[in-house]
Amino acid sequence: FAEKGFTVHCTDLSDGMVEQMKKKFSSGKFADKISVQQCSFTELDQIEGKKFDFIFSNFGGLNCIPDLKAVTKFFPQLLNKNGRVCLVILPPVCLWEIVQLLRGKFKFAFRRFKRNGTLANVEGIKFQTYYFSANELMKALGKNFKLLKLESLALFTPIPQMEKIPKKFPRFARVLNKMDEIISGIAPFNRIGDHIIVTAEYTAM
Repeated sequence: FAEKGFTVHCTDLSDGMVEQMKKKFSSGKFADKISVQQCSFTELDQIEGKKFDFIFSNFGGLNCIPDLKAVTKFFPQLLNKNGRVCLVILPPVCLWEIVQLLRGKFKFAFRRFKRNGTLANVEGIKFQTYYFSANELMKALGKNFKLLKLESLALFTPIPQMEKIPKKFPRFARVLNKMDEIISGIAPFNRIGDHIIVTAEYTAM
C-alpha cells in the first residue's frame, strides 16, 4: 500500500509484531508513509483523530474472535464516507478439508462446522478459531455497508496442508490455480474455499 503512495496506519496487539513493524518501517523510504500502533482490534476506539478510506484485515485475523461485531462496530467511526473494507476470513466450508474424509481424518474434515469454534495449532501455538460465512460478516458490518465484491481464495488451489501436491504434480496444480482464477468470483463458488475475500463500502451520510 505504501509503495502505491498510500499512507498506512498499522495496528497489532502482539509485542513481537509491533516491534518488527517498527524496525522495518521506522527508517527508509516508508518512514513518512507508515505508522504503527499497538492496539487490539476490539479496541479500535484507541485510534483517535484519524479517518480512513480503507480498512484491510488479511488471512483470517478476524477468525480469532467469536463475535465479529466486537470489531466491526468501530468501522463507521474510522471510515470516511464511501470508505471501503476488505476482509479476508476463513469460511465454514473448505473443500480441501472436507476431502480429508477420504483419508480418515474425520475431525479435521468437519472442524469448521463447530458452532463454538475449534482449537487451531500454528507452529505449536494453540488458539480458538471461529468460522464465518459472508452473510454473517455482512450482518456484523450492518445496514450501512454495501457488498461490492465477494471472492473465494484457494477453492481449488491446494491449501498449505496439501503442500505436497504442487511439488509432486506441478502441472495439475497450475490447472487448479487457473480454475480458481476463472470462478473465484462466481456464485456460489465465491462463498467457499480456504478463505473468502469480502469487499464492502460504507454508505452512511
